[in-house]
Amino acid sequence: MVKLALLIGLNYPNDDKLRLQSSYNDVDLVENYLVLNENFSRGNIIKLTDKYSQNKELNPNFFNIINRIKELVDKTNKDDILFLYFTGHGKQIKDENKDESDSKDEAFLPSDYKDYVISDDLFKQALAPCKANVTILYDACHSGTAFDLKYTYTLSPFVSSNNLDMKDYNKIICFSSSNDPNLSFSSVLPAENRGVKWFSNFTYYFIKHLANQNIKPTNRDLILTMRNDPLKTCINKGVISFSNIKIANSDFLDKIVEEEKIPEKKVDKKSYNTLLKIKNKLEKDVRIKNSIIQNYKNALHQKNMPNVDNFNAILYSIKD
Repeated sequence: MVKLALLIGLNYPNDDKLRLQSSYNDVDLVENYLVLNENFSRGNIIKLTDKYSQNKELNPNFFNIINRIKELVDKTNKDDILFLYFTGHGKQIKDENKDESDSKDEAFLPSDYKDYVISDDLFKQALAPCKANVTILYDACHSGTAFDLKYTYTLSPFVSSNNLDMKDYNKIICFSSSNDPNLSFSSVLPAENRGVKWFSNFTYYFIKHLANQNIKPTNRDLILTMRNDPLKTCINKGVISFSNIKIANSDFLDKIVEEEKIPEKKVDKKSYNTLLKIKNKLEKDVRIKNSIIQNYKNALHQKNMPNVDNFNAILYSIKD
């Protein structure tokens, strides 16, 4: 089993209106958690941030993000673990293919957002052929159904189906920081060495909660924690979406718990047909026997007994 991760964070440093201060710290926080708590190798963690926008390979632009996801999907197998993290700005755009009930697609803003955005449809297409166990942490505004997974748990007492074409054999779960219409937030929060830094609220409290667990929680535990929100953070605005109902019972960042399948016993067709004929003959014999016994009872009742020798011969011929 191989563990791979793609961490994407944008502060949009060249845009005064969009500039954030938390995303680089978020990426570092998540990376350290994966290495220290989930046994990820730093060599298997790819980080794309606009801190290194001059580096073409590390720049989180549209093509780099989509291509990196596709590369990891092609590289992983069914027992591998793939973790995707996004922190930055999200927005809603017009639903062009009419698959959204609110007529709006959700989209993530890459570094070249003035030319491109990454819609939920594009994310869905990139992950559709994935065989690995995928966990996504998505911290951006309007991120509730950012991957258009089949089921959505909106922190209310039910799971609703999105009626999308994502197959149940995909093993993907996404923890998002907000419902589709809502915003996400960042704050100055406690950091290491008694200092403070800017962090995205959802990422910060989600990772801190995970790091403080003595026993690895299941995805269901995290769903309930987000819903109950004992820390009274903005986490209770979050959304969990997943492609397969079974994934709720799996441990966080672990492979999905599959139901044990009992292997089908192969039966030779010729032998099966022979057994079927024997079964049908026995059932027919039983019906004949029951009919004869009933006739005999009727004869006794009418005091019209048949010859005793003949009757014994009949009984002998239909013994089990």
